[in-house]
Amino acid sequence: MMVLYGCGRDRVVYKWNERVLAAGELQDEGKLDEAEARYRKLLESSPDADARRHVLNELGAIAEERGDWKRALALYKKVWTEEIDDEAGGHALYHAATIVDEELGQTERGLAMKRKVAKRYPKSVSAEFAARDLVGHYEAKGDFDAMRAAVDALYEDVADTPVADNILFAAGESLEVEAKDEDAALPYYRKVYDTYPEGGLADDALWQAAMIYHRRQQWAPAIRLLTRLADNVETSWFVGSYNSPWANDARFELGLIHLMYLDDYDAALAHFERYLEDFPTSLQLDDAGWHIVHLYRLMGDQERYREALGEFIERYPESRYVRDARELLEGDGQ
Repeated sequence: MMVLYGCGRDRVVYKWNERVLAAGELQDEGKLDEAEARYRKLLESSPDADARRHVLNELGAIAEERGDWKRALALYKKVWTEEIDDEAGGHALYHAATIVDEELGQTERGLAMKRKVAKRYPKSVSAEFAARDLVGHYEAKGDFDAMRAAVDALYEDVADTPVADNILFAAGESLEVEAKDEDAALPYYRKVYDTYPEGGLADDALWQAAMIYHRRQQWAPAIRLLTRLADNVETSWFVGSYNSPWANDARFELGLIHLMYLDDYDAALAHFERYLEDFPTSLQLDDAGWHIVHLYRLMGDQERYREALGEFIERYPESRYVRDARELLEGDGQ
């Protein structure tokens, strides 16, 4: 009997989900009256709380499309006032906050609601949106001191939650790009990669900070951070690459720094050779290979230099450097 009940319930849920998708298609087509009628009917037969909350959010979205802010707020409130920490709750409160801020002109109340999104629904995508909106509010006013104060205060409440690194990174990026205050940005990036090294923004923060030091030609910290990124490579036979998205760029930059700024040809050669080994599918393989060729020339190893030219031609026949390589090999190699 239990098995039959389970199968029967699964079928009911499946059919209900199909009807939700059909209502969503009508909504996407702009047939709001028909979509709303179907959602209302579905609301009466929701198989569980998740389904009911989803439909309420869709009804709220329809009210938004119509510009019926009062009704939209009432529908969203039915979702976010329940003591359920889920994506639907974050979505509802975030959209309600946006209406209050942008449509009703109650900016401070809207910001308070967005702070509440981050605190109450820190695992939701909406919490990330709310954090960036908070930063964006002060950024638009050019009040970066107030932005830092607001971010620091919010961070104290969410430091142990998934949204914490998003708030810090948004602040760092705003200070670096918009305020042009790299000194103020660096501590925020540092807190992201040191406090949340396994978080989704740790590598982005490492890269941003490394590039600040690179622009300043502060090579020791730049190399330290780039090395941390470049070493973040791991491959699984089952899953594939776990490489940091910045690992290849970081390794290449390490080679360039040692070649162009530090005149450390041995270190540059090691980095470019490691690049070829770690990133065999990179679009910059021939660039790294070409640097290797010229490093042998700079190191005064004429025999190895000519060998490297021949190897380059064989390995990268389609490279834009092949013509130069052939001319050098046919000439005196200079």
